[in-house]
Amino acid sequence: VCVCVCVCVCVPVQGKKSAEEGIARLLNGTYAPGGSTKTRDLLNELQSEFKCCGGFNISDYTGVPGDVPQACCSIPNCTGVDVTPANYYFQGCGDKLFDEIHSLGIGVFVIAIIVALLQFIGLILACKYMRDEDEGKHV
Repeated sequence: VCVCVCVCVCVPVQGKKSAEEGIARLLNGTYAPGGSTKTRDLLNELQSEFKCCGGFNISDYTGVPGDVPQACCSIPNCTGVDVTPANYYFQGCGDKLFDEIHSLGIGVFVIAIIVALLQFIGLILACKYMRDEDEGKHV
């Protein structure tokens, strides 16, 4: 239930901007010299999976050492090609992640409500069973 509340309430309140800023901050540290290759691999996987680039958009990579990562490429090989919408994903991952979480939020909320109801019914049945047991012992 707590996770459901966070997904259904906190994510829309925090909004896309928070997700975008977090990814952009992560990019600055990860793609700098000496940045974590493990984190870089995870970001590249995220960008490939969601077909997105950067936190806000592809411009997050301006000022980052090196080129726009291959994970942002929408064609098989972007080496030496112009950075255009035909060749790269321009939409930011913050947008994509927000949309994905938002679409899952309603489903998670419904499942959490069903689980809570089942737990409540179980509690009532357990109390009834204990009461019936106690009444049987005193007869």
